Amino acid sequence: MVAKSTMGLFTHSLVMGMYLLGDPDSMTDAAIRLEHIAIAYNQKPVWSDLTLTLASGSLTAIVGPNGAGKSTLLKALLGEISLTSGHINRNNIKPSQYGYLPQAKNIDRNFPISVFDLALSGMLPTMGAFKSISQSQLQHINACLSRVGLNGLENRSINALSGGQFQRLLFGRLLVQDAQIIILDEPFVGIDIATIRELEKIIIEWHQEGRTVIAALHEIEQVARLFPQTLLMAHQKGLWGKTENILTTDHLNWAYGYEIAAPVGMGEINTVTADRNAVL
Repeated sequence: MVAKSTMGLFTHSLVMGMYLLGDPDSMTDAAIRLEHIAIAYNQKPVWSDLTLTLASGSLTAIVGPNGAGKSTLLKALLGEISLTSGHINRNNIKPSQYGYLPQAKNIDRNFPISVFDLALSGMLPTMGAFKSISQSQLQHINACLSRVGLNGLENRSINALSGGQFQRLLFGRLLVQDAQIIILDEPFVGIDIATIRELEKIIIEWHQEGRTVIAALHEIEQVARLFPQTLLMAHQKGLWGKTENILTTDHLNWAYGYEIAAPVGMGEINTVTADRNAVL
């Protein structure tokens, strides 16, 4: 069944910069609330007015074309860039306490550090840099490395890992940190499908444990399959709501502006084409 088009109302509402399609579940218990925020990056506006609530325990995907500002929004959530205006209410959790997985391309893998020590760094937000680790903490780290399939590689240098192994290590570091709010920036780029499926299981486990997970992603099919709610970003505007209401033909037409396989209805695939010159 193809989702009913909401394009007329959608077009009108985008003038305001943000449109909610379907109320995401559990909106009252907020982990993060964005209140009329504006963001610029290299003096280029990314958002002019963004208000939304990320519920505690929610699993949210951020999607959109390259340059839409997905990573910039994540950096704002992390407090790494200043807002032009507005406010972020983090419910008394400091950004330094968030679990964060950056894009792999932005990590210097030539830094001389072992698999174990990088996993151990996940404890820094809670234990500091100069405390010795306890036996229980050591067991926790080893269990996390085993969970991501890196047991036996604890002493290996990170520059000797494959791309998939390194991404497993970054997830292992997040497991060590044990944060309640987890932010992932393109966590599946350039890794094999078997590793992707294993790491997806960890994300599902986090969600089942009541953690708040926010991920910037490119694969629309993956978002439709795993993420209950989605923020679709494009043209300094956005659509926010239940994934089934966001990933429709009309909305993906508007956002991407080229032929794309769009998941609609109950897992159906519909190929759509957009007009790059269309004005909303």
